[in-house]
Amino acid sequence: MTDVAQVGMRFATEVPRMDRRPIPATHYTDPQRFEQEREKIFKRAWLRLCRADELPEPGDFRTVEVPTWGASVVVTRAHDRRIHAFLNICQHRGMSITTCERGRAEAFMCGFHGWVYGLDGSLRTVPGEQYFEQLDHAALRAPALAVDQWCGFVFVNWQPQPQQGLREYLGEMGAFIEQHPFDLYERTGSYRVRVKANWKIVAEAFLEGYHVGTVHRRSIPDSMNSPENPLGLPNSCRVYGDHRTMAVWANPEHQPTATEALMWKHAFALQPGQVEAMPGANPDRVPTWWFDTNMFFPYFTVFIGMGWYLTYDLWPVSVDEAIWETHTYGMRARTASQRLGADYMKVMLRDALMEDFSTCEHVQRNLETGRLPHITLSEDMEYFVRHLHWTVDQWLAR
Repeated sequence: MTDVAQVGMRFATEVPRMDRRPIPATHYTDPQRFEQEREKIFKRAWLRLCRADELPEPGDFRTVEVPTWGASVVVTRAHDRRIHAFLNICQHRGMSITTCERGRAEAFMCGFHGWVYGLDGSLRTVPGEQYFEQLDHAALRAPALAVDQWCGFVFVNWQPQPQQGLREYLGEMGAFIEQHPFDLYERTGSYRVRVKANWKIVAEAFLEGYHVGTVHRRSIPDSMNSPENPLGLPNSCRVYGDHRTMAVWANPEHQPTATEALMWKHAFALQPGQVEAMPGANPDRVPTWWFDTNMFFPYFTVFIGMGWYLTYDLWPVSVDEAIWETHTYGMRARTASQRLGADYMKVMLRDALMEDFSTCEHVQRNLETGRLPHITLSEDMEYFVRHLHWTVDQWLAR
């Protein structure tokens, strides 16, 4: 492991050489650049949509709004137990194939003229078909999306035949994380936030620990920083091509509140300082470990700690607006105290997230004034912020 600076973030992998100039403010405010990001990144990358266990039985389906595409996606489990994904667009007059958010069905009937589609998106029947000239059922199937699974997460790609398969896309970082026993967890909570800020501003809020001592001084005042580590620098960082991960530092001198002590005694509830040999986490086996932050480009993020994990998804809507979602997961509760611990974790996370989002809209508004031509980054503490922009530039240049 090598030091990037004499005192600073430690990297356990090679890191790319990047332009060290300040980041132009137009990267957050230029509508044309945003449209390029939508087309060249979010319509090429694999995007996480849901979990496979949300569709346990044949006929189960979900519709998921993807605002970045301006589209609704139907995800189904067919009778052969395969998962399919297709755009929610009837090929007759453009009505939605289904207006239900979720359910179980043998087929879908468009509510406009009654065209029927199978669980795989194929066109089955057309009322009055004799009055159409040579309908090609195969050509009139619902627009298919590439779909695949990783660790029980369902990913889709706008391209029916992506240049990379999902596992190739997730790469070495995905191969390491997939050792983790995700099937032992259950979902304990969800939050969804609409933020008036560029998606990269939202993403950057979780790419460094520099802000912790200021932004989180109320919710987690000394869990991730202390006189020993006042700037909240992580234990170690890794770069895997377009993806990145960091092991978040835990203050070994943190004194839990009475509530924290009670929750940590009976349940896994975001407690720091827990170190065990756990598959798919803490790759450097550092003793002051709290959790890993694993970000797959462009944004799907998995946080893994002891007995819990959570996910972040980010959907750009426009140059100055994004929708952000999180889902929390804990080991399946077997006692009332474990259930209480899961609820405590959900609320503790909510408080910290409210603090994180308190900065985003201010930043967007101020960049739009044009009086701040660029943002200035620490080459050490904010390395991952620059890596995000560097990766965006790589995709836009393709």
